[in-house]
Amino acid sequence: MFQTDVLIIGGGPAGASTALGLLAYSDLEVVVVEHSDLTSERVGEHVSGAIFPLLNYLKLSRQDFESDTFISSHSHSSVWGNPEKVNRDNIFTTEIETYQLNRIQFDLKLLETVSERGGLVFPRTKCKTYVSNEDGWKVTLQHPERDEITIQAKFLVDATGRKASVGRILGVEVQKKDKLTGVGMHMKLSKPCSIKQTIEAVENGWWYHAFLPNGIATAVFFSDADLISENKWSTTEKWLEELGKTVHVKESLDEYQFLTSTPWVRSASSQYTDVSGVPRFLAVGDAAAAFDPIASLGVGFSISSACNASLVIKNELISGDESGVEQFREDIRKQFIQFESTYKYFYSKEKRWSDSLFWKRRNEGLEKNSH
Repeated sequence: MFQTDVLIIGGGPAGASTALGLLAYSDLEVVVVEHSDLTSERVGEHVSGAIFPLLNYLKLSRQDFESDTFISSHSHSSVWGNPEKVNRDNIFTTEIETYQLNRIQFDLKLLETVSERGGLVFPRTKCKTYVSNEDGWKVTLQHPERDEITIQAKFLVDATGRKASVGRILGVEVQKKDKLTGVGMHMKLSKPCSIKQTIEAVENGWWYHAFLPNGIATAVFFSDADLISENKWSTTEKWLEELGKTVHVKESLDEYQFLTSTPWVRSASSQYTDVSGVPRFLAVGDAAAAFDPIASLGVGFSISSACNASLVIKNELISGDESGVEQFREDIRKQFIQFESTYKYFYSKEKRWSDSLFWKRRNEGLEKNSH
């Protein structure tokens, strides 16, 4: 049996940053388990300059990343509440420094740094069972080319994103506020374009479009999961039909070649995971609280929550101070409550489609919780 102090399930920004925080400020042993092979395409992420102080806390600087990991965004446009396009530095803030993030390079650098600093990273590995015991957690892992691995960990961290896979297996409550889902395609442009993004509200949801580094663009249609299923918007034909109904997004995609034959589908729901009462266990990033992408909180929240989580885990394992874990959970809950008022405010600004079920759901208030 393999033993470690902290076992982190999920190797995205939240999981890797939790590991880096522990490795930077303690001598605790850390293992990160990631189910993917780390090469799958990720949606480009829009971040602000506030990400750099967080990286500095993890003892990383912007210069540690490849030069095109953070690309300055030149234009941010929104069509929301009326048909006129509004250009601004950020759709809902006045921040000046904003960047388009190359997620593959960013995520890989974080995990490489975990390994360089003494953490163990298991890619392409799945967790089969979790058993709580007096010493923490006994977890069995399965790698496609290795025998089954058993790890005994003092502390367990769920960093599996919106799926909150670990928490769900452990039976914790996941409160979903909506069923927002993104259906998107990546494409290769015929000529390089300046880095910019556009958000456009439409009758059945809204579109996010961004030019990414290396001549790649992404376009994502956000609507509710049941509406997507009923209208078959996850098929290429129906997705293109909805794209054709846009005004500004379709104009930006003049000449392009799809990089996949069918759209990908990913949950974008707003949800909160209540892990109170589970000893020596925390959820971080989207596994703790996931926010509607219109709020642009994704990576920034993942890293900030990870920095805080690493501190309270260190204090519990080294000093025996368990109060920080409960305070961390309470802080996440308060952040989600605060987000709910912001969510209602911005969706209420769009009133052009009063008969649309998508907008009715948001203008009449958040949907009832589903678990």
